[in-house]
Amino acid sequence: MSDNIIGTIIYKGKTGNGLTNEKEYRVINIVPPKVEIIDDYNNIVLFDMFAPNPFKDPLQYGKWEIKEDITGVLHQEMDIIRIGKLKYIGRSFEELTDGQTYIIKKINRPFFQVVDNTGKTQQYFVNMPSPLLAHFPYGYWEIEEDLYGKLNNELFNNQEYYRLFGGFPEKTYNSQNNEEKKSL
Repeated sequence: MSDNIIGTIIYKGKTGNGLTNEKEYRVINIVPPKVEIIDDYNNIVLFDMFAPNPFKDPLQYGKWEIKEDITGVLHQEMDIIRIGKLKYIGRSFEELTDGQTYIIKKINRPFFQVVDNTGKTQQYFVNMPSPLLAHFPYGYWEIEEDLYGKLNNELFNNQEYYRLFGGFPEKTYNSQNNEEKKSL
């Protein structure tokens, strides 16, 4: 079985369901966006490459750290700089500009990790991107590129949130814009 190992990775996250925090795992294969490993029970299982979640709970994500890359495939596939691109539509502020496309590096529910106008990777809510201390949504996201289907899944899952809590952000954005124009 060791002939089939392409490398080893370390899991960092909550222990349970076949994964232990800070434990090294042998990688058998990569099937983007999944990594096939041998778990604590000696089973071959698939976990998300970017956000392993042994609990199927949106708040229990962990992460992988590459320890040994025998074939070079782990670094090629897992060190990807982005999972996609989103266009921000809404009121511009220092970090995000209306109509501009941004690189999304990771999903860390309930946030996207976005490379914003400052050049830094910062977190913005999936369902209502806005400045950190804002009390209302400034805009919304549109998918420009979704390399692994994760962005579409996150935005689709949040449509229920929009229905429950008063509509879509673009309605809020449009009404705020109209008020601003009237006051000028």
